[in-house]
Formats: sequence, structure tokens, C-alpha cells
Amino acid sequence: MESKFLESSEFYTARFKNFTTLLIIPSVILVLCVLIFSLVGKKEIAVKGIGTIEPLQGTTVIQTFIGGKLKENLLEEGKIVKPGMTILRFDNSQVQQKLNLAQKQNSLLTEQIRDIRLLQTSVAENRDLFSKEDNFGYQERLKTYLSQRNSIQIELEELKDKATLKQEQRDQLAKVQSDAFSREKQQLKIYQQLYQDIQNEHEYTANDSGKTIYQSYQTRRNMLENAEREQLKAETLKDLQKQIDDTNTQLDSIETQRIQQKDVNTSEAEKKGLLQKLQTLQTEQLSDISQLLNKLLQEQSELQANIKTLNNENDKYVVKATKAGRLHVIQEYVGVKSLGGQIQVAKIYPELVRNAEIKAYIPENEISTVKVGQMLKFKLTKNISKPLLLEGKVTKIATAPTQVDKNNYYTVVAKVRLSKTEAMSSKYGMSGSVSIVTGKETFFNYFKNKVVKEK
Repeated sequence: MESKFLESSEFYTARFKNFTTLLIIPSVILVLCVLIFSLVGKKEIAVKGIGTIEPLQGTTVIQTFIGGKLKENLLEEGKIVKPGMTILRFDNSQVQQKLNLAQKQNSLLTEQIRDIRLLQTSVAENRDLFSKEDNFGYQERLKTYLSQRNSIQIELEELKDKATLKQEQRDQLAKVQSDAFSREKQQLKIYQQLYQDIQNEHEYTANDSGKTIYQSYQTRRNMLENAEREQLKAETLKDLQKQIDDTNTQLDSIETQRIQQKDVNTSEAEKKGLLQKLQTLQTEQLSDISQLLNKLLQEQSELQANIKTLNNENDKYVVKATKAGRLHVIQEYVGVKSLGGQIQVAKIYPELVRNAEIKAYIPENEISTVKVGQMLKFKLTKNISKPLLLEGKVTKIATAPTQVDKNNYYTVVAKVRLSKTEAMSSKYGMSGSVSIVTGKETFFNYFKNKVVKEK
């Protein structure tokens, strides 16, 4: 090349503005810079999952005990509740009907037990302690007993005086015995008619002491099933037959006294016999009363146990809050008219405070790289005005997976500290995305591993 061309500026301009200097060299420099950065720069490695904001002290589950039609459904998201506040109320009309019937029968039994105890005391003290006529015929029974006792005492007075009874005494004694005989005869008719009506399942229409016994029988019968009704009928007929037999015995005794009264002996042996008769009369009455009282007490004990069971069952028809807090409701149950039993419908969360925890669910195939102490990032974007990012360290990792939608996930817990603004804009139960930083690697290794995995 001639030297004159080397001295030309056009030569040097053409030389340094060729394809090599304008494109290839800068590209090579750029590639070298990227390569150097990929070898030096590092990228965070994180596993992804989902999570929720949870309180540190846990939540209270609200669930139904029984299923059925709802009378009240007060489920409402975010509702503030206090202990004892009603959340759900089921239709309990059938149980309430049984409970009312049992309580009515218990009230009747209480009255009957009170009156038979009064009869027991009256017989023990040999005097009428009834202030008014009772509904069970116990006062009439007492009058019969006192009349029999009075009859024997009149005989004793005669023997003590060692004289023949005066005509007026005989008349008085005869009247006492006649009245006692009439009362027992009337009571016998009542028991016989009552026995016949119950046996033939007819209604007892007479308005006397037998009506109360019949009503008590009918009330108890209505509370039982068919098989149990037959058993109750058999027991009631057995009791009535005993009353009929006892009344017949009393009638025979009165009649015997009336016959014996015609020939009164003043011997000492007769006095002892009459005293023994007084004692036997009282002992037998107290024994019969005690047996009947024990039977009534047993019936009441069983009835009260049934009432307790019905009350416990009735309580299951009302679902109440057990602690104060805020409801987090399963939306599909809001406003429904009926629910099944043993269903979780909501949780009670405490009011959100500055300290909380993030409960995350990490896929089973990625849990091996997660360790306690690693950074967990929770991002919340739904139902808030602007995204919320919370950070905390992993404090707990579940030892076994939990199955969710046929996939296995491990539960990972991290504690977080919220600012005042964050606490005001978030609620327990809110869900968001979770990432746990498990380490760092260069960009070169990151892309290399990614390419290898794809192959």
C-alpha cells in the first residue's frame, strides 16, 4: 500500500467503523458482563405455598351437634360475639313437647309424694293432718283408718270400765263402723270401675278420687311407646288389684268387728287382743304406705333422669359462642334454612393484636429444604385496599403431612409482628401466598439447574 493512503483520515475512519467494531465486540463485552454477573450475583431460592393469618392462642371451632330445620341462623362473617350468645337455633318442637309432658308428670308425682307423706305422718300420729281434700284419695283412706282405730278404742274403753256399753255408745260405735264400711265399699267400687276401664281401655268418667289416678296413668302412658304402654298397663292393673284386695280385707275386718261387738267380753286377754289389733292396724297401714311411697320415689327418680336427658338433648338444639371474639364463617352455611349434624360452620377468632402467626401449607415434594429459622414471606392481596407483606421466621414444621384435595402438604408455622396499620387492615383467617427462603445460588447455577430439570 502506498504511504500516501496511510496518511489519509478516510482510511482510519473506514477501518474503525466496520462490522466487527460496531456489533461483534460490544456483544462480546455484554455477554462477558452477563456471564461474570451470573457467576458472581446470587438469587434467593424459595418454596411456594399458601397460608393464613392465625392467632397465637388458637381458635374455637363452632359446630352443630344435631341436624335439622333451623329456626334462627345468625351466622355472619366478622360478627363480634360474647360467651353464651346464640349463633344457631334448631327446631326443637318434638323434644320440647316430650319435655313438657315429662315435667307435667313430675309435678303430679311431686304432689302425690307430698300427700302420701302427709298420710304417713297422719297414720304415725293417729290424727288427720290434711288441711284440704287431696286428689288421690289419701284423706279418705286416713278417715277409714281412724274410724277403725276409733272403733277399737271404744271397745277398749268398754273393757276398761268393766261395764256393758250403753245404748248410745253402742249406737255411736255402730255408726262409726257403718260409716267406715260405707266408705270402704265406695272406695272398692271406684277401684273396681277403674280396673275395668283401664283393662278395656275405656275412659274413666266419674268425678271422684279415681279420676286423678286415671289421669296420672294416661299422662304416663302418652310418654311411652306401644310395648312400654302394655307394661305400664299390666303394672297399673296389678296395683289396682292389690288395692281391691286390701279394701276387701278392710271390709271383712270391719264386718268382723261389727259381729264381735254384739258380744263384748271384759277379760284381760281381750284387752291385750284389742291393743294388739290397734298396733297391727297401724303397722300394716304404715307398711303399705311405705311401699307405695318407695314406688312413687322410684318412678320420680326415673322420670327426673329422663327430664335431665331431654334437657341435655334440648341444649344441643342451640349452638352458642363459648368465648368472646370475632366469627370467621364458612360462607356456604350463611343464611341456610337447615343443617346436618356434626358440621363445622365457623370459628371464633380473638380480636387481632400485634403478635400473630402465619400457618403455611407447603407441598410434600418441597418440604425437605425448609428449616426452622428460615425467612417466611406472606403476601396478602385479597379483600384489602393495597397488598400487605408480612415477614417472620419459621418456628415449627409438622412431622407428618396433611391431605388437602388428594394432595399432601406439610404445615409450617412462622411468628410475625404486625404494625398498627397492618393490624387494622387485616383479620385472622385471611389467606394469601407464602414463600420461604431456603437459600441462595448464583444466577448461572439457577439457569443451569432449570435447563437440566427441563431436559
